[in-house]
Amino acid sequence: MSTVQKTMQLQPEYIETFIKNILANVYDVDPETGEVSGIGATSPLYGVPQFELDAEGNQVLDAEGNPIPIYKQIPKLDDAGNVMKDADGNVITENETDIYGNPIQEVKGGVAPPDVVGFTDPQIRAIEMLAGKYDAEGNYIEGTGGLGAYKKSFDKAQDLMDLGLGAFQKAVGTPQFDAEGKPIYQKDAQGNTVFDSEGNPIQAMSGGFADPSQYKQFYNPYVEQVIDTTQADIQRAGDIQGIGQRAQMVASGAFGGSRQAVTEQEVQRNVEAQKAKTGGELRARAFENAIKMGQNAANLFGNLGTGIGSLATQQGALGESAQASFLKDVNALFNVGTLEQQQLQAQYDVDRAAQLEEAYEPFARFGFMRDIVSGLPSGVTGAAATYQPTLNPIGNIFSTASNIYKPGSGLAPTKNVSGA
Repeated sequence: MSTVQKTMQLQPEYIETFIKNILANVYDVDPETGEVSGIGATSPLYGVPQFELDAEGNQVLDAEGNPIPIYKQIPKLDDAGNVMKDADGNVITENETDIYGNPIQEVKGGVAPPDVVGFTDPQIRAIEMLAGKYDAEGNYIEGTGGLGAYKKSFDKAQDLMDLGLGAFQKAVGTPQFDAEGKPIYQKDAQGNTVFDSEGNPIQAMSGGFADPSQYKQFYNPYVEQVIDTTQADIQRAGDIQGIGQRAQMVASGAFGGSRQAVTEQEVQRNVEAQKAKTGGELRARAFENAIKMGQNAANLFGNLGTGIGSLATQQGALGESAQASFLKDVNALFNVGTLEQQQLQAQYDVDRAAQLEEAYEPFARFGFMRDIVSGLPSGVTGAAATYQPTLNPIGNIFSTASNIYKPGSGLAPTKNVSGA
């Protein structure tokens, strides 16, 4: 028959009482109600949710019998971002919401949850300067953003470029292409392609002031009148010369003879030759002047087109410079807001660390008490008890049967006839 011996080591009564008190303050369950108490009964991270109370301090219930929560309040802003006030000058508030749009309930005590400080006013202002503002329905308010502000300068530059190109085309004409859209190049008198100083073929132009075929635009419309007047003067001078010659013929008695006829024919031939020569010279001079005026106009409009094109380039560069300066301002404003955001974040983190320290201070205090107890001399008292366990008759029967039926005992197992 076996003997069982149990031994217990008992703490001194004052230590046992001390430890029980510590445990009861940390986590204790009422044996009758099952209510849990102590600092370990609830998480120190969570505070106590706040609800509306009446004058007697009792919770106010809604129609369904639920307590009415108290939500955190923040100033209400209008569309311009200004704080709204009532007729008495008091700030109008509204429920503060989380990122999902749910109202945030007021909590007393506890530790603030980990959070990231949102954009500061300078950052928001910088973003609005860049991306613009939106109304309450989320629609973009035209003209509030600075993105693409350079477009106005670029549009002006494009207009100037078109104006300069138009002036330049008036000077040199319109580039010529064949039916397949391939450039047509200038040819010399022998039909060979004309190349510039760099060896590139020169494209044929049409309609420009430099084109000789356009001389009529500069041809003096009064040239023919001048020619007619000049030829009339020449004819008049010839007629006067003929009258003088006829007078001489009369005086010499040769009037009406063959010599007179020959003389008059010679005078008229000379008159016609002078008229043709003078008319040709005047027309040639007018043509040369028209060509020269066309070339001058081509040079003038070419220079004008180049100058306007240069202004267009400057206008475009001005737009780029203005946009770059604008982006620098936006970046500087955003960086200032970032410094403010970092400071606010650091302050929030410090405050939360202080709340954590305060929340867990009782646990640290009880841990300190535990360390004190573990360092005290225990003075353990020993207690021992010896007893013999009572035999189980049923267990003895199965044990005997198991010993009887062993390999080599010569006994066969009982056959199962029940089929179970």
